[in-house]
Amino acid sequence: NNRVKFAEKKSYMDRLCAAARETDGKWMIFVHPDLIETIWNTIAKKVTNGELGCSAKVANGLNGRYKDYLICVYVDDFRDEIAVRRTLRSLLRIKGVNITSGFKPDFFTYLGLYSDKDRNPRCYPNAHKLGVTIYRDMLKEEKKLLCEERSSSTE
Repeated sequence: NNRVKFAEKKSYMDRLCAAARETDGKWMIFVHPDLIETIWNTIAKKVTNGELGCSAKVANGLNGRYKDYLICVYVDDFRDEIAVRRTLRSLLRIKGVNITSGFKPDFFTYLGLYSDKDRNPRCYPNAHKLGVTIYRDMLKEEKKLLCEERSSSTE
């Protein structure tokens, strides 16, 4: 079996990104146009107050290609799982926020790797099959915990 174990891949990725000084990454939130103003104002306020990530940005549906807006909330170092989890927890507690993908290190974007196969360059035709996000298990865990918290508070 010549498959590389995830821990080895992650270790290599960590070293490569640290050497290139490209360790930031983001949680991506796709938001319906009816909710964008409320959710963006909440996120922007929390980032400004130092309560959420290190920065954030909002973009409208990739030049009309998608109807939803994209909000990215950044973390300085994707290797800092505590900061990544803390940011995720804060985001999930904002009314209307639903994160459906994992966390994306920016170096994936710099390499031109996207989950949308039509956006990947010819040199990476199957990049979408690799999974261009990480911390999907963390996302599942945090969603489950939040669901349990909400159900126990209504009892």
